[in-house]
Parts: sequence; structure tokens; C-alpha cells
Amino acid sequence: MGINGTRIDPSARLLSEAISDLGWKADPKALADRVRQLQQGLPAEDEFALLLTWLGKCALVHRLDQAQAPPNSKSAYRIPDLLAIFRYKDREIPVLIEVKTSAEKHLSWRPDYYDGLSNYAKRLRLPLLLAWNWTKFGFWILCDVSVFDRPETNYRLTFETAMRHSLMCELAGDFSYVFQPGVGLHFKLEKLEQLPSENPPAETYNVRISEAYFTDAQGAHLNTLGPGVFWLFVGSEQDTETDDHPDYFDHRFIMAEESPMQAAHRLVALVTLGLGATELIPWRQLLQDHSFSIGGQELAEEAEVAIGRHIIRYVFRQQPAELPAFLKQEEGLSV
Repeated sequence: MGINGTRIDPSARLLSEAISDLGWKADPKALADRVRQLQQGLPAEDEFALLLTWLGKCALVHRLDQAQAPPNSKSAYRIPDLLAIFRYKDREIPVLIEVKTSAEKHLSWRPDYYDGLSNYAKRLRLPLLLAWNWTKFGFWILCDVSVFDRPETNYRLTFETAMRHSLMCELAGDFSYVFQPGVGLHFKLEKLEQLPSENPPAETYNVRISEAYFTDAQGAHLNTLGPGVFWLFVGSEQDTETDDHPDYFDHRFIMAEESPMQAAHRLVALVTLGLGATELIPWRQLLQDHSFSIGGQELAEEAEVAIGRHIIRYVFRQQPAELPAFLKQEEGLSV
């Protein structure tokens, strides 16, 4: 809030941050560049915050102001990126989240970094979680920082360990799915005219789509897969097949056998519709607008219904190898 309770425009806050960083005498072009960086800045934190709210089990998430004072406090405390409140077992659980992306298959944290985050969480008596996106796969893991090892000086976490202890399903509401082979999208392309070909024996035709439909795994025609399952279908790999008939082509995209896909990964497809291939995703603006064609919980319900419609084969909700201490308390288990 600003003076007299007026709400501050987020763009004004970005401008204020840029001025603070560059100084009041900053070059206008440099200032404009800084504002653009801030608008695109911290995309990992903004992406993960948007993801949590899309999945539907997060009641609140916001970035923490990391301009801490006094300066010597940094020797003992480090402020995490996000504070989130999850709905879990009819309770609301607040947690702190440090967000990381990496091209490597492991994370290595210096003791002062790990201890600074842990000290801050302990003083606030809140769980400390890590949200990690290994960019090779592009999907998110959420785990308690207690799963880090300390084999030598630094704290270390491998992708395999983080994945085994991930809370993305248990706490955040994510799920994975596998399509049934044979589910497909079909187009009947009516031949209107064969055109002269510049590269025989290749053939060129003017065609018209006379029929379009989906099929389930048993070959039955469907008018729709459902608004959510359609997005899951679009984001999956299909085999492309074409049959040539005297008057038409049968062109189809058929699901083959595939590995489980993370539903959270489909959020990128939902929010990038209409963006050019080289455009950066405006995660901060999307977080402010917070408008989706379908939410994560609706998508999960639709995927489960699609099992009975012979479209989806499996829906998986991964459980962590061991519940972290703060969730054991919620379950009434001994810690």
C-alpha cells in the first residue's frame, strides 16, 4: 500500500527498484534496460509461484523481500525466495521455499549458504523447502532441505535423491499421467486438385478438411478428449501417419507408448499459446493476471475420468520416500 492506503502499481515498484539499484542519476537507457530486466527478472521464482497457485493446493505464495539489514546479519541469516501456505489434510501449513534452477544433475551449497537459510527458518519456526528445476528435464521438484548430504565441506543434493523425496504431489497437488496407446487425432483431407509437381515423384494437392475427430484407444470416434486432456495430448509425442485413398488422405496423430509426464510441465504449454518461439515468458505478468483456461485440480479430475473413457491409462501421484518431519507431525506420526 502507498500513502493514504492507495495500492501501488506493480510497474511503479519495478521502477523504484531499478532507480534504487542504478541511482537517481542513472542513464535513461540503462534505467529502461534495468526495468526490462526486472520485468523478466527472477523468472524461476515467478514461474514456480504461478505453478503452485495453478495446481490448486496453495492458499498463498509471495516473494520475500531480500534487502536485509543490518549488513552483518548476512553472516548468520539468509532469506529464502518465497513464503507459501499449503492446504494439507484440512490444515494450512506455512513453509519457506528456496528456488533453484541448474544445468547440472546436482546442487552444491556452501555451509554458510545452507546454514544461513536454515537459521532463518528455525528462527521463524517454519519448514524450509527447496524448489529445484533441473533444466535438462524442465520439470520441478519440491523437497525438504534435510535431504541434502554433507560428504565433505559442502552440502550436496543429487537429482535422484531429490526426486525420491519430492513433495510436488503430496503437498503441491501435482500428478503424472500416461496416455493409452492408440488415442489419436484424425483428419480426412478431401483431394480437390492435384497440382504440377516440381520434384517428381512427390505430389502436391489442394485439399479440404472434410472430417476431423478423435479416437480412443479402442478406435471409437470422439468429438472431444475434454478441454484439459486435449492440452495433455498436445504436449505429448505422437506418431504421424498418412494413408492415401483415391479421393482423400487419412492423416492422423496417434499416441505411442510413452513415459509418465508431469502435469505441472503442461503449464508452460497453457501460458505460452500465442507467444513466438523466441519470446520470453512473462511469468510476473502472468502471476499478476492469474487467468487459466483450466486449473490444475480440474485437470487432475478430468484425467481420472479419462481413464474410464479409454484415453488415459494411468494417473500417478508420487509419494515421498519418507515424509519430512513437519508433515509427520500433521499425520500424527512420531518424529
